Amino acid sequence: MAEEKKKTTRGRKKKTENVEKEEKVVKEEKVEVKKVEKAKKVDVETQQNEQDKDSDFKLWEVIVVMIVTALVGLFVGGYVTYQRYNGRRVSCRIVRKDVQEIADVYDELVNDYFGKVDKETIVDNAIAGMMNGLGDRYAAFLDEDTAKSLDEELKGKFIGLGVQITGNEEGQIVIISVFDDSPAAKNGLTPGDIILSMDSVSYDASNLNELTKKIKSSQVGDKKTFVVLRDGQELTIEVSLDEVEISSVSSYYVEREGKLIGVMNITNFADNTEKQIIKNYNELKENGAQVLIIDLRGNGGGYLTSAEGVTSLFLNKDMVIYRKSDGETVESIKNENERDIDLTVVLLVDYTTASSSEVLASSLRDNYGYEIVGTRTFGKGMIQKLESLTNGRYIKYSTLEWLTANGTKVEGVGLTPDYEIEWDPELEYDNQLEAAIDVASHK
Repeated sequence: MAEEKKKTTRGRKKKTENVEKEEKVVKEEKVEVKKVEKAKKVDVETQQNEQDKDSDFKLWEVIVVMIVTALVGLFVGGYVTYQRYNGRRVSCRIVRKDVQEIADVYDELVNDYFGKVDKETIVDNAIAGMMNGLGDRYAAFLDEDTAKSLDEELKGKFIGLGVQITGNEEGQIVIISVFDDSPAAKNGLTPGDIILSMDSVSYDASNLNELTKKIKSSQVGDKKTFVVLRDGQELTIEVSLDEVEISSVSSYYVEREGKLIGVMNITNFADNTEKQIIKNYNELKENGAQVLIIDLRGNGGGYLTSAEGVTSLFLNKDMVIYRKSDGETVESIKNENERDIDLTVVLLVDYTTASSSEVLASSLRDNYGYEIVGTRTFGKGMIQKLESLTNGRYIKYSTLEWLTANGTKVEGVGLTPDYEIEWDPELEYDNQLEAAIDVASHK
C-alpha cells in the first residue's frame, strides 16, 4: 500500500496530529538517506522488519516503514516488497531487480520442495553457476577444502606433521618423506613408517583422506599419538603439531665443460618463495656457481606480488617487471630495488609453466636477453582476484590482463622458447634439462 500527497492551492485546516507525525518521520528519513548516500552503500540488500507484539500495526506505522525502505531502495537500484502475516507483521526488504528471480527460486525450493533442501549446497551451486557464466576460463568457486589447500600453498605454510603420505599396495598408509625441521622430524617419524592409528583410531588407505582432514583441522600445539609400524615393530610416537613451512625452492649443482652450474627449481610463488630463493642463491654462489638455470616446469603460478618480488631480485632498479592493462590503459610495474642476483640465467619451461612463472621468464628475457629452453608455456595472461566468502570459501575471477615488459600479449599465446625441446619420456635422462645445461655451459 502507498500514498502520494498532492499539493493544492486551496486553503486547508490545521494539520492533524497524524500528519505531523508523518512529516517528522519524513525529516528523519532524509537524515537517514544522507547517511546512506555518504557511506555509498549502493550494493547491499537491506531488510527492515517491524512487529507489534501487543496489537496490529497502525496505518501510519505501515506507511512509515514503506517510505523508509522505498527511499533507501532508490539508492540500491532495487525495489521494495511487503508482506503481512496474520494481520500482525509487515516484512519489508529491498531486492535488486537483477537478482530477484534467484531469490524467488530459492524461496520456492526452500518452502515447497518435496524433499529436504540443503540450503548451503544450493547457494554454493548458484555461486558456482555465476562464476561459470562469466565465460572466464580462470573464474571458479572454491569450496572450503579446496580454498584451504590453495591458501596453504600460497602462504607457504600449514599446520600439521610435515610429512607426505600415500597408500601402498597392501592398503596401508606409508610416510614417503618427512620435511626438514618439521614436527614429524623432531619427534622421530621417518620415511617408510606405516601409520596404523592416530589417537587410538585405526587408519588405512581407504580412510587416508579422513586422517588428513583431522590433522589439518588441528591447531598449533595439539598433541597427536601415532602408532606406526617400523621394521616389523609397533612404535608409539607422540607429536605436537606446529606450523610447517612448505618448500617451493630447491637447488643443486651440475658441472659441465669446466663450469659449475647451479640449478634452481621453483614450484610455485608463495609468500615465502622470495626468501627461499635468496637462501638457495647465496648457497649456490658461495660454492662457486657461475651460471644459474631456473627450472619453472610444472610451476602454475601463485601470488603475483610474490612473482614481482622474485623477479625484482634479478633486475636493475627501474626496469619493467611487467605491464598490466584494464583494456583501455596500460600501467608499467617497475622494480623499485637494487639488483640482488647477478648470475647469468637460463630458463627452463614447459606447457604447464603459467602465470607468475611466465612473468619471471618473460621479464628476464625482455630485459637481459636471457634464453628460454623447453616447450611453449601455458599462456595465462590474466590477473585474478581472490575474494573470500563465508565459511572459508573463495571465488576467483579475472580483473586485469598482464603483458610482458616489452608489451607482448601472453594470454592464450604463451612464451615461445629460444630452444624448443620436447620432453622425451622414452629416454632414461631428462633431455630438456640436459639441453638447458648445454646452453648454460656456453655462457
